[in-house]
Amino acid sequence: TNPADLKQCLAKAPMRRPQVTTGCRLPVCTLHDLARPWLVVREHTDGAGHRLRNIIDGIAVANRNGLNFGGVFPVAGAVTEHGHNFHALLDGFFGTGAEAEIFVSKDTNFSRKFKSVRELEEQVDHMKNDSSLVLLPSTSGWWYNRKVPMR
Repeated sequence: TNPADLKQCLAKAPMRRPQVTTGCRLPVCTLHDLARPWLVVREHTDGAGHRLRNIIDGIAVANRNGLNFGGVFPVAGAVTEHGHNFHALLDGFFGTGAEAEIFVSKDTNFSRKFKSVRELEEQVDHMKNDSSLVLLPSTSGWWYNRKVPMR
């Protein structure tokens, strides 16, 4: 995609609140048995690149640990600090309707909350297959151990 085309698409896209779900159902989110827990990351509050990176890293961390990616817990508005419509950007990156799949409700109850990727990976073997939503606010530090195998 041409960057100018993407910029034009973002400029035309309406600002809207996402429809919230209980777990992302995009193919990239559902790589494991649906009974496995669903990993949710927190939306960053700064630029689009940092927000998108946490989502992509969240998908990778979920996959590496045999979890599904549940989506993003919303904390910021649709407009980034640089003036970009992040919800429209998600549709441009993942496909039409993606932003409605990726955001979870602000009322979501999480069965567990983790402070780091390391903490999650130390406890992942003890998680039940109950389709629960677990929160890992930030995926920074996922590279702490490059020897952690895919599950």
